[in-house]
Amino acid sequence: EELRLLGWLLTAAGHARRGDLLESAIRQMDELARNAPDSSGLVDALVTRARIFIMTGNMQRAYTDLEKANRLIRRFPMSWTAGHGRTIFAHVLFLLGEWDESVTVADSAVALALDETDLSGWPRVLGEAIATWRSSTLATASRSFVTNGMRSS
Repeated sequence: EELRLLGWLLTAAGHARRGDLLESAIRQMDELARNAPDSSGLVDALVTRARIFIMTGNMQRAYTDLEKANRLIRRFPMSWTAGHGRTIFAHVLFLLGEWDESVTVADSAVALALDETDLSGWPRVLGEAIATWRSSTLATASRSFVTNGMRSS
């Protein structure tokens, strides 16, 4: 997932205020994203790059990346940045004066955040339950899953 790694490089370069690295990584991402297949990694890269564009005041480029990411999130909701990607997009829409669309996207971000059918945290919870069961009795594993696993999800 070279795109996702470039996103991390963008984040690090932005925090370190390394303009030289930012420019290079943005160019590389432009080239890779042009022909990249749709994926959760592409979503993450677009959202990360959009954040850099917002930090540097380039709202139109941020809008372009977030608009594409928002379309892809519907197909790749397991993306690491799905939740805050929609939130950032709603904010950019608001700043650009697209108030109605901003509210719609914000509502969608809230719905995703409150989605009880989102099972992305379950592998960790189930893994902990299995580890507990292996080292103890079934009753202890069930009790641990209910008391600890449900709180961490």
